[in-house]
Amino acid sequence: MNARVAWALLALGLWGPVWARLAEWWSSDPAHSHGWLVPVFALWLGWARWADAPAPAPPGGGSRGVAGLVAGLAAGGFFFAWVAGLLLLTPNAFWPTAQWVAGLGAAGVWLAVAARAGGARWAGHFAGAALFPLCALAWPTAVEKPLLEHLGPWIASGATELVNAGGRLALAQGAVIEVTNGWVGVDDACVGLRSLDAAVLMAFFMGEQRRFSWRRRLLLGGAALALAVAGNFVRATALVWVAAGEGAAAVAGWHDGAGLTVMLTTLLGVCATASWLERGSHAGDDARPGAETPSPPRVAARPAWLGLGVAGLGWVAVTSWYGWPAGGASTVGWSLASPAPGDWKAAPAPAGVTTILRASRWQGLAGSGEGWQSLAYLIAWEGDRAAGEGAFIHGPEICLPAIGMTRGQEIGVVEVVVAGRRLPLTGARYTGAGGALQYVWFARWDEALGRAVGRGPNLASPTATRLEGVRLRRRGATIAQVGLILAGPADDDAARAWAARWAPIMLTRTE
Repeated sequence: MNARVAWALLALGLWGPVWARLAEWWSSDPAHSHGWLVPVFALWLGWARWADAPAPAPPGGGSRGVAGLVAGLAAGGFFFAWVAGLLLLTPNAFWPTAQWVAGLGAAGVWLAVAARAGGARWAGHFAGAALFPLCALAWPTAVEKPLLEHLGPWIASGATELVNAGGRLALAQGAVIEVTNGWVGVDDACVGLRSLDAAVLMAFFMGEQRRFSWRRRLLLGGAALALAVAGNFVRATALVWVAAGEGAAAVAGWHDGAGLTVMLTTLLGVCATASWLERGSHAGDDARPGAETPSPPRVAARPAWLGLGVAGLGWVAVTSWYGWPAGGASTVGWSLASPAPGDWKAAPAPAGVTTILRASRWQGLAGSGEGWQSLAYLIAWEGDRAAGEGAFIHGPEICLPAIGMTRGQEIGVVEVVVAGRRLPLTGARYTGAGGALQYVWFARWDEALGRAVGRGPNLASPTATRLEGVRLRRRGATIAQVGLILAGPADDDAARAWAARWAPIMLTRTE
């Protein structure tokens, strides 16, 4: 069989299981729906690279033998990373760390096997195509979190200044903009994550397809990021202008159209920049597709078939692990009291909250008493551990600062005990505009593990929770957020006393 087919099948054997686990994420998250294009583009680029591949290094001893040994050891290391990544990714498809371990493992195995078969130069020729599928992965949390924390408020502030300069009133509070009759939120989509991801993907593809040097690829990538940020700044400004003049409700009619326009404009700008860089290149600076090169001898197909067989064994091992009966039978959860106690009344979910958070269930109760007002809520992500990642991505410690509130110090833990099960609610103080004070009592709960999870001295961290799901072979789970927002207490002691009284009344245990 054609050697090109064998090496293409090795790429599919390595990346196919990764893409299969990312498919749900691409389908559920519009900001990453471009991931569906990546498999097609990646195979296209690799197939095209074969046409002008250099001659493979001849087998033999000496430095070539040492290099081959190193490549073989690297292939083994990347293989174990790939298997570990698939184990992590199966129940945690939204977890960036799992995506990158599996993705780098897949790319590393292919390149190491290629280096073992044809030498470093032959493998390096395919490096761009082999690494291109990484564009389908989530940005690492260390990159995405600061981006959301700083870029959103920056866009909101800049858009507000321009709108005010144009004669319409608006006030930025974090990533939320207040207009005379409502609010406009600079959420993840308006920050431009969708455009940023798509722009990076397009820049990578254009740089590889046109065989740009690494310097030109970096220039193209920087231009793509700048175009995406500028486009979304214009979009946010336009939406705030509409909201300030016609009301916040009018934004809905412009939101998606403006986003699509920004996306298309950004991608066209990336293509135009790539064409400009190509015209400005000098002879010999970049390798051109279609250049006249002698037809070199092709690398053997046997290493690819061997690698594919080993990858198949790894895939069988991962599938078998999750095929065994799941460990741990605990499915203890929580719910808000029904019927509502006293003067508490059902509070419907705010418009679009379950869609934005990609949650499956909302429960809310609103109540008030002498000197206080409160909202109790429970948000659940049910059915798949991947969906439960939303419980860790969102929360009051992330969302409230985004609307201009300042998080103060924690004020202690109140434990709710129902039928012997303990739910620790951690209290924290938040200060809003004008010094308005609110207290939030909050917990994340994993029903499959039967315990509170999150960050704290007595809680399992998000990473430990994900690893525990792998150990117990849990594909599905329900992860919930339980929160009580309180306004009105005179001080921290009064807030603690209120939570100790009402939390056990508001919550019930489910199994």
